[in-house]
Amino acid sequence: MLQDLCPTISPPGPRLSWRAAVHLGWRLALGLALSASVGASDGASALLSQAQQWIAQEQGVSAQRIQMRAIDRRIQVQPCPAGWTFETPFPGQPSVRASCESPKAQWFVQWKSPRIQVTLPSARAAAPEPVAKSALAASRTLPRGSHLDASMVQWVEVPSAQWSAHHLSDITVITGSELMRDMVPGQIIRRQDIRPSVLVKKGQMVSFQVGQSAEFMIVATVQALQDGRIGEQIRLKNPDSGRILTGVVTGLNAVRTP
Repeated sequence: MLQDLCPTISPPGPRLSWRAAVHLGWRLALGLALSASVGASDGASALLSQAQQWIAQEQGVSAQRIQMRAIDRRIQVQPCPAGWTFETPFPGQPSVRASCESPKAQWFVQWKSPRIQVTLPSARAAAPEPVAKSALAASRTLPRGSHLDASMVQWVEVPSAQWSAHHLSDITVITGSELMRDMVPGQIIRRQDIRPSVLVKKGQMVSFQVGQSAEFMIVATVQALQDGRIGEQIRLKNPDSGRILTGVVTGLNAVRTP
């Protein structure tokens, strides 16, 4: 009966030398570090993959055309078992906000805009197509004063014989611009049709972005103390502390640190 109640004690095994014990401790620590690194890497890969699929669906293009900006390997991104949810905090900007309920986390992910080309039908189907260049045109009806972004334009082909320096061949030119006249779908936008627009007006509350990468970004709400166009540096005021700040206009009611 006593033998049944008492555990069997095995004879002690060979004792490790202090050098072997230290070596074993380093191996265990390295294994734990590698396991944590692999988990963080999988979390970052899953975040970028889900963001790519969501952006592709929103843009109406194939996921392969969306180029995601890689997250720094030194940044730990924990997996989100229930899946990430996405939203666009700054319309017209190539970034989305990813949120996870459990564990609680929030990231800003950046991507590169795809170039979508639309070919106009040839006037003579039997004739060979002339050499053409791509130009920007309205993708829908746009009233005068519209603040332009990538969702409002499309690429069309213009025959070389009709091409001029007034055509827009760089989509970044429209950023921070407004239309000076009404446009209909398919109508080519020329340089004289746009002008820099006031994207931030004095007295308005605007989004102030601290940090310029997907790894580090904080967004606060501040008051503009002066008007501002794209790229201009303006003065801002923190309504809570009264502190005067300086920011660069990046979009409609959006500024960032210089």
